[in-house]
Amino acid sequence: MKLRVDLSPLKQLANKFNPDVPKFHVDTGFVAKTIDEILEEGILEVPLSDIATDFNLLSYQGRQVLLYIKDHSGKFDATLYDSTKGNRFHVAFCSKLQEMWRNNRSERYVSTNNLSGEFLIEDGRWAGYHREQRTKLNVCKYCLQKLNYRQSRDYRKRQQAFREFSLVDFFTDYSTCFDYEPRGLTDESKVGYTEDWPDISRQLRMDAGYRCSECLIDLSGYKSLCDVHHGNGVKSDNRPENLKVLCRDCHRRQPNHGGIFIHHHQMQIINQLRRERAEPVGQGWTAVYAEADKAIHGDLSVLENKGYPPPVIGYELVGLDGVVAYEPLEAAWPNRKEAINLTKIVIPGWNVFLVGEICGGLDAGF
Repeated sequence: MKLRVDLSPLKQLANKFNPDVPKFHVDTGFVAKTIDEILEEGILEVPLSDIATDFNLLSYQGRQVLLYIKDHSGKFDATLYDSTKGNRFHVAFCSKLQEMWRNNRSERYVSTNNLSGEFLIEDGRWAGYHREQRTKLNVCKYCLQKLNYRQSRDYRKRQQAFREFSLVDFFTDYSTCFDYEPRGLTDESKVGYTEDWPDISRQLRMDAGYRCSECLIDLSGYKSLCDVHHGNGVKSDNRPENLKVLCRDCHRRQPNHGGIFIHHHQMQIINQLRRERAEPVGQGWTAVYAEADKAIHGDLSVLENKGYPPPVIGYELVGLDGVVAYEPLEAAWPNRKEAINLTKIVIPGWNVFLVGEICGGLDAGF
C-alpha cells in the first residue's frame, strides 16, 4: 500500500506569501508494510497485553505468532556457534512465559510468524556497539508439553518432538485455529511445480471424480478442497505412480507435507462430508486420530490416556424439535456431555473445552 499525499496546495500557498521560497520535493514513494510482512521479518514489538493466548497458543490480530527474546547480549557469539546456547522461542503460553509475565520481564519479547527457523538476534553490550545476525534458535520444551504437542507429555515423545520440531508443521497443525495464513506458507506452497502442473492436477482430480483416496469423501461440490499429492515429496515428479488425489486435510497429514493451510470452515465441510459417507473408514481411536482436526490431537491423547472411549468427530447436537441446535462439535462424548471445540460455545449441561484447555488444565488438576 502506497501513501500518497498531494502537497501542491501547500506549495501554492507558500509561493503566494514568498515567491522566492526554495523549491522542495517530498518523495511519496514510501510503501507501508502490512502486518504480515512485519511479522514475517520478526521485528514486531507490541505490548504483550495485545498478544492473545486463546487455545494456549499465541496470536496477534488473528495471526498465529511466536515470541522470542531478540537481545542476546553476552551470549551472541555462543548462540551463533551453537543454537542450544540461545534463548528458546515460545509457541504457547507455557509456564516459563507466564513466569516472565509475572516478573515484569515480558517486554523483552518480540513477535514473529517467520517460518524459516532463523531469528534476528542482537548484541548491544556496550554503548555505541551493536551487532545483529539471523541464526537458528530452539523451541521451548515447556511449550510442547503445555500443548501435549505430538504427545509431549511423555518424556521420550517430548524429546523426539523437540528434535524434529518444524515451525511449518506446527503452524500447519494449528492452522484451523486462525483466520490468516502466514506468508511463508503461501510462498512455500508455490515452489517446485512444473509449468504444466495445473493441467495435470486438474485432469487427475477429474478422473478420480474429485474423490479422496484416503477418507473416500466426494469433493465434486468443493473442488478447491481437492488436492493432488506427490508421494515422494518432489513436486516436479509427476509420474502417475507418484500422484494421489486427496482432500486438503488428508493432504496436510502426509509425511513432510507441512505448509498446507486449512481454515476452520473448510475443515467443517470436510467433516460434514465424512459424516455423510456410506460407511466409516476404520474404527476406534485410530480412526479418530485419522480424521479429527490435528489441532485437537494433544487434547485427545490426554483423554485417551485417561481411559475415555473414542469420541464422535463432528458431532451434531439435535434439539427436541429435531433441528441441529449448534455448529458441529470437533469431538464429543454425548454420554458424558463433554466436547472439544475450536470456537467457544456454551451448551447448557455440557462441558465444552477449547483447544489446549485440557492439556493446559492438567497442571491445574483436570
